[in-house]
Amino acid sequence: MYSSDRVQLFNCIRDIPYSIGLTMNAPDYGCGTKSAMLGQLLGGLGLETRLRICTFAWEETPLPPKVLEVPHTLEAFHQFLQLFVPESNTWRTVDPTWDAPLGRAGFTVAEWDGLHDTPMAITPHKIYNPRESQTFLQTTWNETFAEKWIAEHHNFYKAVNEFLGNARMAVSMLPAAHLK
Repeated sequence: MYSSDRVQLFNCIRDIPYSIGLTMNAPDYGCGTKSAMLGQLLGGLGLETRLRICTFAWEETPLPPKVLEVPHTLEAFHQFLQLFVPESNTWRTVDPTWDAPLGRAGFTVAEWDGLHDTPMAITPHKIYNPRESQTFLQTTWNETFAEKWIAEHHNFYKAVNEFLGNARMAVSMLPAAHLK
């Protein structure tokens, strides 16, 4: 288990463009999916991982006012990964949420060395402990709840996805000298 293997897997998942699925059957590359994907890949290296939940406010992200004006709940849920790092015998936060181009739009894009914590993609309000997180994922975030949540936030998530897509496009149009 080399930390460079971990870093490569992290970068691969992190740089999948963040996008929230707008229906239960639509592709979803939000925080939950990306964290779960990374957890599976790191588990394939023989590492122990666990999914964690916290709450946050979209208003504390770099989303512009026109997106934030679309109705949504004040507190949202964020899922991130924790990895047990055998070299230090500690649990570390690993958050692959925002893809690299979103850094130019003001989002916290994590870099990871394979051994230490990454920054969180959002500012957490309440971080559920591991047991609470597991219970939430197993009992609360079931298909019925998720379907209802997505339906209630459809317009907001659509506005988020459109803004992020436009932000990526704007970054890709910058001259190479501006991307450093």
